[in-house]
Amino acid sequence: MRISCGSVTGVVMMGCLAASAAQAQPAAKGAADQPYPNKPIRMIVQFAPGGQGDVIARAIATKASEIFRQTVLVDNRTGGGGTIAADALVRSNPDGYTLIVVSSSYAANAALYSNRTFDPVKDITPVAMIGDSGLIILVHPSVPVKSVSNLIQHAKANPGKLNYGSSGVGGTPHLATELFTQMTNTQMAHVPYKGVVLALNDVISGQLQVLFGSMSNAMPQVRAARVRGIAVTSAKRLAAEPDIPAIAETVP
Repeated sequence: MRISCGSVTGVVMMGCLAASAAQAQPAAKGAADQPYPNKPIRMIVQFAPGGQGDVIARAIATKASEIFRQTVLVDNRTGGGGTIAADALVRSNPDGYTLIVVSSSYAANAALYSNRTFDPVKDITPVAMIGDSGLIILVHPSVPVKSVSNLIQHAKANPGKLNYGSSGVGGTPHLATELFTQMTNTQMAHVPYKGVVLALNDVISGQLQVLFGSMSNAMPQVRAARVRGIAVTSAKRLAAEPDIPAIAETVP
C-alpha cells in the first residue's frame, strides 16, 4: 500500500492540503515486528520551498518527528502540476515509509495528463486531510483595480494584456484563474512559474499584474501595501480577514 493524501477546498477553486505523517498507518511491519516507524520517513512535497503547502508540510514533519522519535525528511519535488512528486512516490518502496503531500491539483491531473505512469486512485492511498484554504486575488498597486468588478472591467477593456502568474500548468492558481476568466468572459495571459512564491515576487516588482495566491504568503505583502488584495476565493469572507470581500459577492 502506498500512502499519500489529497483534498479539496473552496467554492471557486481548490487549495493546498496536506497528509499527516502522524496519522499514517504502516503498510508493513518493520524487521522483527518492530513497531512503525522504526526508521526515517520521507515526505515528498509537490510545492516549492517557502510556499504555503511547503510550510504546512514542514510543520507536520517537525511535529511527526517528535511524536515518532524518527526523522521525517521533506523532499521537495516541484513541476508538472505535482505529477513529478506523485511519480516519485509511486516508484518508491510501498512500505509506508514514503508519504506525499499534495494539493487538489492531484485530482485535476487525472484529467489533464494522459501519459501518467500510475493510476491516481488505485496506486496511491489517501491518509488524512489536514485543512483547506481559499486563495486571494492579488494585483500590483499600479493596476487600476480595487475590486473584482474592476478587474473584470479592466480585463475586458484590455483583452490578453494582463499577465497572471501561477505555480505551474495544472496547479491550483492556474486552474483557479482560468475558471475565473471562463466565468467572467475575460482573457489574461498565463505566465507559469516553478512556485507561487516566485510569481508573488514578480507581482511585487510589477512584472506581473495578477495572481491568485496563497493567503499565508500574500497577507504580509498586502498589509505592507506591496500588493493589493481584492478578494478571497470563497463563498463567504474569511473570519481572519473580514475586510477583504469574497469573490462570490461579485461572481456567484
